[in-house]
Amino acid sequence: MEILRIGKNFTFERLKTEEKFDVCIPFSVIDTLFRYGIIEDPYYRDNQDYVINYLTENYRAYCCFEINEDFLKNEKIFLSIQVDTLSDVYLNGKLILSTKNMHRVYGVEVKSLLKKGENFLEILLYSPLNYIKEKQKELPLFGVKEAISGYPHIRKAHYMFGWDWGVQLPDYGVYHPVELKGYSYGRIKEVSFSQKHFKNRVKLSFYVEVENFSSSDLSIELEILSPSGATFNYKVEGAKSKNKIDMEIDNPFLWWPNGYGKQYLYQLNIYLLCNEKRVDSFSKKFGLRDVKLIREKDSYGESFYFRINDIDIFSKGANYIPEDHIIPRMNRERSFKLLSDCIKANFNTIRMWGGGFYQFDYFYEMCDNLGILVWHDFMFACSQYPPHKDFITEIKAEIIYNVNRLKFHPSIILWCGNNEIEEAWVYWGIPQNFILKRTYLKIFENIIPSILKKLDPDRPYWPSSPSSGGNFYKPREETKGDSHYWAVWHGQKPFEDYKLHNFRFVSEFGFQSFPCLKTINTFTLEEDRNIFSYVMEKHQKNQSANGKIMYYLSEYYLFPKDFRSLIYLSQILQAETIKFGVEHFRMKRGICMGAIYWQLNDSWPVASWSGIDYYGRWKALHYYAKRFYAPIIGVCNLEETLDLYIVNDIPESKKLKVLFFIKSFEGELIYSGEKIFVSEKLSSQKVLVLDYNKYLPSLMEKRSCYFEFEIYDENDNELYNGFAFFTRPKHFISKKPEISFKISEDDSNFYLSLITNRFAKSIEISFKELELFPEDNYFDLSKGKEKVVRIKKGQGITVGDVMRNIEIMSLKDCFF
Repeated sequence: MEILRIGKNFTFERLKTEEKFDVCIPFSVIDTLFRYGIIEDPYYRDNQDYVINYLTENYRAYCCFEINEDFLKNEKIFLSIQVDTLSDVYLNGKLILSTKNMHRVYGVEVKSLLKKGENFLEILLYSPLNYIKEKQKELPLFGVKEAISGYPHIRKAHYMFGWDWGVQLPDYGVYHPVELKGYSYGRIKEVSFSQKHFKNRVKLSFYVEVENFSSSDLSIELEILSPSGATFNYKVEGAKSKNKIDMEIDNPFLWWPNGYGKQYLYQLNIYLLCNEKRVDSFSKKFGLRDVKLIREKDSYGESFYFRINDIDIFSKGANYIPEDHIIPRMNRERSFKLLSDCIKANFNTIRMWGGGFYQFDYFYEMCDNLGILVWHDFMFACSQYPPHKDFITEIKAEIIYNVNRLKFHPSIILWCGNNEIEEAWVYWGIPQNFILKRTYLKIFENIIPSILKKLDPDRPYWPSSPSSGGNFYKPREETKGDSHYWAVWHGQKPFEDYKLHNFRFVSEFGFQSFPCLKTINTFTLEEDRNIFSYVMEKHQKNQSANGKIMYYLSEYYLFPKDFRSLIYLSQILQAETIKFGVEHFRMKRGICMGAIYWQLNDSWPVASWSGIDYYGRWKALHYYAKRFYAPIIGVCNLEETLDLYIVNDIPESKKLKVLFFIKSFEGELIYSGEKIFVSEKLSSQKVLVLDYNKYLPSLMEKRSCYFEFEIYDENDNELYNGFAFFTRPKHFISKKPEISFKISEDDSNFYLSLITNRFAKSIEISFKELELFPEDNYFDLSKGKEKVVRIKKGQGITVGDVMRNIEIMSLKDCFF
C-alpha cells in the first residue's frame, strides 16, 4: 500500500464575502476567522452571541496536489476523508461524495478521476444550523433545552450546539488528514481479534479479511512482538477473503489498570504478501487483559462492576467531555496533561460521555499507556433520533468504523449505547412517539449489539446510562445497573442525602463551582466580576445555577466577604460535596463498585461541574480527588457514634496503624487513641466505633472541636490524614488561624513548609502572576503539625519570585 497525504496547505474561502485564507489541517470556521482577525475570541465576555452568526454561512476549502506516474500504477486508489459535518467533495471537478456524519471516515475509489501531475480537491462546507432548522420543521425531535433546537437530526457532536455547561457554537471544518491510498494486488480490509484467558495462558484468535484485486495468490504473515522482546510468527498461504489465525501465549504479560500493575502492550503486525512481496500491512498495539461486567444476584439486588484479570475493580474517576468547542485547538499535549492529571489524582477510570465525539487515536493510546479504564458511550445523548433509512445507515457505518478503529485498545472496557436516553423516555416527559420509541430500541438494543457481537464480542455492552438493563425497565433502579444521581444539586437535597442510598455503580453525580479566578480574568473585565453580571451569566449555562450555588453556600458556610472569597468557597463547597459522596460509595464497597463524578474537564471557560477548568487549572475538587481516590483511605460515618472505616483498594492485605484524636480548634487534645489491625485486600472495614458524646457532651463543645485520624503502614509511612466535624462549617466556634511558612528548594522543586497556630481548614496556596502547581492544596492543618508541599519549579522562577507572588488563605479568610 502507498499512502499520499494531500492538501497540507488549503485555501479556505468565505463564500459570502469571497475572502480567502491559507490554512492547514486541522482547520475550522471559527479557528480560521479568529486567527485572521475577522472575529474576536468567541470565549471572551459575550462574543459568543455574534460569532454564531458566522456559522450560518457556507465555506469552501480547496487545494492542488501532485500525482506521479508510479502512484497511478496502483490497481485501486481510494480517497479517505473525514469532515465535520455537511459537505460535498469534488475531485478534479467531479462530485465524488457528500458527507453528513462527523463521526466517521468516508472512502471512495477515485483512480479513474486522477491524472498525472496537478490535481484539484475541493470541499464545500455547509452550515449545520441551516440544515437542522429545516429538518426540525419537518420532524420535531426532543433534545436538551440548552442546545439549539433540531441538533439530533445531524450526526455531529451534540455539545457543539450547547449544553448546560457548553456554549452554542457548532463549529465545522476538517480535522483529520485527507489521504489517497493505493493498492497494487490487494488489501487488508478488516482485522478483528478475541482473547480467552486461562491460568498462565491466553488463547488469541485473529480474523483477517482480505480483498484481492488481482489473479495472483496472496498470503498473510502475522507477527506479534512481546514486551519481553520475544517474537511470535504465523503464516497463511493461499489467503482467502476471510481468514482465522489461532495462537497461544504462555505466561503472558498482562495489561492492568492504574494502581493494579503495569500496562504491558504487545505489537501486532500483519502483512499481506504477493509473491513474497509485502503489498499491504496492518499494525496495532494491544493489551492482554480479561474484562467482565459482573452482574450477579445478591441480597441488595444485582451487582454491577468490572472484573479485570480476576480482580474486582472499584471504578474511580470522572466523566470526560471534549476539551474544546473549537476542535483545532485540541492537541496531544493538552490531552496528555489532562490524562496525566487523572493519574496524579488516583483515577483508574474515565467515562467518555455520549454527547461529544469519538476521540483522536492518540487519546486512547495515552489511556492504554497510563492504565486509565474507559467506559465508552457511543455518541448519542438525551435526544430522540429520526427513523429515516439514510440516518440509520449512517449510524451503522459510524458504529462499524469506530469499533474497528478502537477495539484493540485494552483501556476501553465497556461500550455503552448512549447517555440518558432510556431514562429520558421513561422519566422526562418527552413526547411518546411510538415510531421514535421503536427507533430507539432498534438502534440501541438491536443494531449496535449485533454489530458488536460480530466485531468486538469480548467487550461488554450496556444499552444506556443509567439503566437497569434496557427495554425501558426502571432505568433509575438503584439496586441494579448504573445510576445517575442528581437530587444533590438539581434537586437541592443536602449532600448528606448520598448516605440514604445503596447504589451499585454511580456513573454520574456532581456539583457546580466557578472556575479559578485567573481563568475568570481571561473572559471578564473587572466590572463583570459579579456572579450575577451579564457576562458571568453568559458563562453559566445551567439555568439558575448561580443562585443554586448561593443557596448551598448559605446552608454550609457564612456569607463571603468579596468576589475572590466567593469563587474559593464555591470550589470548597463542590469539593466537600463530592468528597462526601465518594467516601460514602467507597465505604459501601461490595454494594457500590463505582464512583464516576460529573465532570472531569471543561470545553470552554465556564462555571460548571468540572474539577479541572478550561485552562487546565485544578479546582479544589481535583485536589480533593487525589485524596479521596487514594488507594487506602479512612471514612468517618457520623451518627450517634463516630464509626471509622478503612477502605483498601489494593489487591493485598496491609498491616496498618490508625491514630485518632479529638481536638479543639485551638489545639487542645481532648482524646486520643491508637489501633493496629490488618486491612483486608479489596475491602471496607469498620475499625473504630467512638462515642464522641462522652467527650463532647454539649453543643458548644461540638462546635469547638473536631476529629482527626492518621493512617500509617507498618514502616510508619503516613498513608492518609482525615478529618470529621460535628457541625457544619458556618457554625464552627473558631478564630482565624495565623499560618506561617518558609520556602526551600533543590534543583527541581520548591518546598513550602506551613504551620498554623490553630486549626486551619481548606488552606489554599496560590500565586498572583506565576503559574505553579502545588502537589497538594485545599487541605486541613492542625496546630502543631508541619505540612510540606512540593512545588515543581518553573523555568527561571526563583525563591524570591515565589515569595513575592505567594498567597495563602484558609476558610476563615473568606468572612468579615
